Amino acid sequence: MAEENQNENKEKKQNGLKNIISRLILSVKRLRYKINRKVIIISSIIIIVAIGGILLVPMIFNSENVSSTEQKAKDLEIMIPKSAYSGNKQFIIKEIPEDSIEYQNLTSMANFQGKIYSVLPSDGVEESSLVPMKIRYKIPNDLYFGDNFTNFSIAYASEDEPPVISELPGSRIIQIDNSYYVEAETFHFSKIGLIVKSPQESDYGMKTLTEKPASYKPDLVLIPGTDVNFTGYLSNTNTSENPYGSNFWSVLFKERTIWQYKYPLVNTKSKTYYDSYQGFLMRTGSKSFIEFEAKRFAQELKRLPNREFDIIAHGVGGLIARYAIESDKSIDNVRNIVLLSTPNDGTNLANPLFFNLIYGKDSNLLMETLKIDEETSFNIKYNSNFYLEQINSYYYDLIPNSDFLNKLNSFGMREDINYITIAGKNSGIKMDLNQSSLSRLYPEFINGEGDGIVSVNSALIPEAKTKLLYDYKFYDLYSKPDVLENIKKILEDNLDAPDIKEFKDDEFIETYEQLYSQNSDGTNVSQENNIVDQQNPEFNLPINYSEFSLIKNIEFQKVLNYGNPSLHTFDSKVLISTDSGIYDINGNVLLNTEIINSYEYKNRFIVTSREGVFVLDQNSQEFIKIEEALIESDEAYYLPNFGLLRIFHNVQNSTVYLDKEIISNNSKIMEIEEYNGVNYLVFQNRISLLTKDNLNDFITKESIVDITGSNFDYIKNIEIINGDFYVSTNDYKLIYVKGDRSFYQILGDGDVGRLDLITIDDNLYVFGSDTLTYLDIPNKNFPGNYQRFDYSNFNYTIMGDTVYGIRQTSRGFELWKGNLTSF
Repeated sequence: MAEENQNENKEKKQNGLKNIISRLILSVKRLRYKINRKVIIISSIIIIVAIGGILLVPMIFNSENVSSTEQKAKDLEIMIPKSAYSGNKQFIIKEIPEDSIEYQNLTSMANFQGKIYSVLPSDGVEESSLVPMKIRYKIPNDLYFGDNFTNFSIAYASEDEPPVISELPGSRIIQIDNSYYVEAETFHFSKIGLIVKSPQESDYGMKTLTEKPASYKPDLVLIPGTDVNFTGYLSNTNTSENPYGSNFWSVLFKERTIWQYKYPLVNTKSKTYYDSYQGFLMRTGSKSFIEFEAKRFAQELKRLPNREFDIIAHGVGGLIARYAIESDKSIDNVRNIVLLSTPNDGTNLANPLFFNLIYGKDSNLLMETLKIDEETSFNIKYNSNFYLEQINSYYYDLIPNSDFLNKLNSFGMREDINYITIAGKNSGIKMDLNQSSLSRLYPEFINGEGDGIVSVNSALIPEAKTKLLYDYKFYDLYSKPDVLENIKKILEDNLDAPDIKEFKDDEFIETYEQLYSQNSDGTNVSQENNIVDQQNPEFNLPINYSEFSLIKNIEFQKVLNYGNPSLHTFDSKVLISTDSGIYDINGNVLLNTEIINSYEYKNRFIVTSREGVFVLDQNSQEFIKIEEALIESDEAYYLPNFGLLRIFHNVQNSTVYLDKEIISNNSKIMEIEEYNGVNYLVFQNRISLLTKDNLNDFITKESIVDITGSNFDYIKNIEIINGDFYVSTNDYKLIYVKGDRSFYQILGDGDVGRLDLITIDDNLYVFGSDTLTYLDIPNKNFPGNYQRFDYSNFNYTIMGDTVYGIRQTSRGFELWKGNLTSF
């Protein structure tokens, strides 16, 4: 009862504050009808700053729990929270005709797919909302490739001429019933449409930018904020030795391995990612994306305990880094943390109430009242709008005195980690704003006090060992030579090279694994003698890389008008599996049913569907139904002599049933591989052997890491050749494991693709979405030849010397083929 009363009092307090704000905003709106309008504006600013800085934060930005009105068109839906405006504001949604010049102009400027809508206020008054409004655009089913793909975004076009087209940051992919949508948030509407890009799987977490030999110098971790250029990629730096190009951090720190922590607070979030966030929200009650990412970053640091790191972070990236290391004191592999323009105490540019006071208001009135010139008025409105849209999905975390910032600053700084805080004091605003009322709203725009986004007081933590101040702007600070040189000097101070004793004896075991696992006959095999001697590797690895045409004469074949097509080779035929059936290369229907999985198994092509199990063998011309079972699962595999394998996925794991018995529920399953009558289930953390009685771990991630000393994200897929295992990982590693598990070798580390492994004529072809390389298996040689495609693919197959691939373009799924180069 006490809790109910407390919640009721809290709600009353919030409603009262909402009424105050509504009356203030209404007063500002009515200024055009008032004689003493300047007085009202200034008074409103003073009151709102007071309320916004003290009481408003916990209330105004709880929009998730506020009821909203919805307006819909065919593919578009907008949701306006009741607290978004002082009154009941409505919008008019109009479809822009596809045969109009306006539509043609917009589609020529961006890769819009489908309808484009104009969303205008019915009262004709352009104003910014107090809390974000949602936009939801339906994704065509035939363009949705899977829950881990992020090739969609919502874009809006300005009313300028020509229009400026921008993608709404922070979009996410959601599912409602059997349909998928892109959902985004914004503080004002305009022309809105769906952008479709080449399909690419999301790729989050710690990713290697530059790999260097191990040394006494810590690795660097770069954590960008809203500025994607922070990773410092230098154009036109691709070489045969470095096919992925350079970045200015690798030029500055030539001897260090450099990582990037990738996260999608600006880019579109995949459904898999957003489902994981929703699980975090349900477990913790926290809706903070920054806290969610900080927890994930902390796990990344802890999975690499043998690495030591210096962290360099910009903007919001610094908050992620701080929360990770300060909330989890068990992280002990961070030496220094450099925070560039990090809003440690928040920024007023994140407050939509402040922005509402200037957006859509008469420019002459603002200039007269706030004592600013036209250029200043334009720049402040533009910069405020740009940054608020950049952080629209987590703006509430960055408002001064937010729950997140208060929680973060309650942990206390780490005494065992050296903090370097760096701030800029050039706001980019030429005018001196000290005498303007605007200085009370946005101290970040006052030269000497802010960099245009973050104030000096917010960026420089008083307790930090090193505090540096430069006359630069937020988006320039990290790239200036004097700033970079000082960062380098600080990070390399007190780094003394260790004394290295002369090597005298190599008769020792470098690594071994005290692990017992089972063979297919159920007998235990000790792996105590599984010794890795990397000084005598089985495979010869490339010293450098050469670009080489592994596939020649690539030609477009046709547009595939199917949902989620994938290619298979069976009995000298290329088959196309789709959501709705199986087709041959000419488009003839071979099986018309709702497909769950399709795969080759012991010289048969098997299809599991909602209607049962179908089989095509080498002696038949059509599919035959062999099981009538009604299958309801995310994935399903019929394994003759074993039974039906049904798989249900959740955010973290897969529950795997063999007929009616659960055989695994503690890891995500990636694929099923059959070799010489033995079934291997490939999970993210292990490769397991399926027997009639149980599931036995054959190769584990833990064993690979222990023996090779090289950590990785998770297992993606495998290929078995002559009984030996080739393991591809999510973070672009390729690992060789001898069939008896007596030898392990890292074959590729960041320089190979991860999409598929295909064996043809004793060569193992390693496909990425836009790269291809190969291994000569009989000669145990990795030549280092690679081919880079100009487009992104998501599926391949090889028949004879012909390679078939599927890519996604603005026209849809495109099938192409090319000739495999013979060696």
